[in-house]
Amino acid sequence: MKKEALREAFGVGRMTVGLSDQIVQALWDERIFIHPNPAECANTLRVYDHTHPIGKAAHAVVAPESATDAPLHALARLHERAKAGEELRSDDVPWLEAFNILLQLAVGKEPDDWEDLRDDRHGSMLAQELAQSLGLDPTVVSARWFINLAAAVNSGRPRRRTPQAGEMVGSPAALPAAEALATLLERRDTQIRTLHRESLELAAQTVLLGEGVPVNNVELGVLGMRRRIEENR
Repeated sequence: MKKEALREAFGVGRMTVGLSDQIVQALWDERIFIHPNPAECANTLRVYDHTHPIGKAAHAVVAPESATDAPLHALARLHERAKAGEELRSDDVPWLEAFNILLQLAVGKEPDDWEDLRDDRHGSMLAQELAQSLGLDPTVVSARWFINLAAAVNSGRPRRRTPQAGEMVGSPAALPAAEALATLLERRDTQIRTLHRESLELAAQTVLLGEGVPVNNVELGVLGMRRRIEENR
């Protein structure tokens, strides 16, 4: 804001050092942080809500003796995450995979292997945006029948990975039995993945009133989503 506007707001004439300090303190008491000190600036100063992350970071920069580095570290992490999102964001996925993500969002679940880079957006908002990208009515995600459908499909969701034999033994003598168990579990999980795929297709046809599942891709990058690849590094 302009220094002149600040003077008018407080009804002061010449901005002395004493008056300036009083104004700074009065604004701070109302959660407002200004910089530079009005008595020291030329014509313009910045106004921050000192409870907001940006306000906290600004205060940490200009007043290091009375603030910690925590706000700066927090902003640095947000910047790194956003930059990583730009570099690693997946552009598009088949329609059915995007529908799979929608069913998870509809029941309030964070999608397997995916994350939302926009921290200020509620999951229901993302679900509506994704539904629209799928060519569906955005309001469908809050309909009771759709939530019931999503819950039913999600109940049969396959495991991310099948345990390996070596992960389930405490002694080499148990390895043969563990290998047989791992084979059985792999067969089970293969069947679950097949059934889940079929349930996804039938759920999609239910939503689409019997029409075939679209074959186009859906761009998730523009919705601020990316694959959660960090776990696999």
